[in-house]
Amino acid sequence: MSTLPVNLHTAPHVVLHQGHATTTSLEVAAFFSKQHYNVIRDIEKIEVSEGFKRLNFEAVDYIDKKNEARPMYRLTKDGFIFLVMGFTGKRAALLKESYITAFNQLEAQLRPSAPSAQLVSREHYDAVVEELLAARPDYAKLLQCEQAHLTRPEIGRVLGVGKDTIGLRKRRLRACGLLPAEHAAQQLPLDLGAMQ
Repeated sequence: MSTLPVNLHTAPHVVLHQGHATTTSLEVAAFFSKQHYNVIRDIEKIEVSEGFKRLNFEAVDYIDKKNEARPMYRLTKDGFIFLVMGFTGKRAALLKESYITAFNQLEAQLRPSAPSAQLVSREHYDAVVEELLAARPDYAKLLQCEQAHLTRPEIGRVLGVGKDTIGLRKRRLRACGLLPAEHAAQQLPLDLGAMQ
């Protein structure tokens, strides 16, 4: 059995941006040894709803070596997974696994945990939550709807979005510890009354 040429010293580059673990199309291209313009092409050809695309693929610019602005995309974990599902082969599978692990490690640092096992300070976590909710007032409104015990159809009418979008947002808020697990009935750790 042959070994695959994977550079284990190069870790996937995943960073926190506005409360979300993200990477860029430029990083994906470098990590998967692909041309950046091909990764951009793949992103632009993805056939998903406009809402999913807007939430998971943000068009931004970066400055290249010539000091010129060039296009790239900022991807959430969901966007990354959707994009690389099309990458095939044994090497691609290993690289996907490494990237998903990097996303999970950063997201784990954002989750509130018991004080003895806390990975980030409560102040840092609260600041990240505040940044997230300031950047995404739709998430703050969703939390308010949840606190009011509205049904999913009622939340959809309030937010003007479909059930799939509500489900995606709820999963993200649960992953950050801002919503309890669906089977648990507990109060949220935030007072959103001041955010109206």
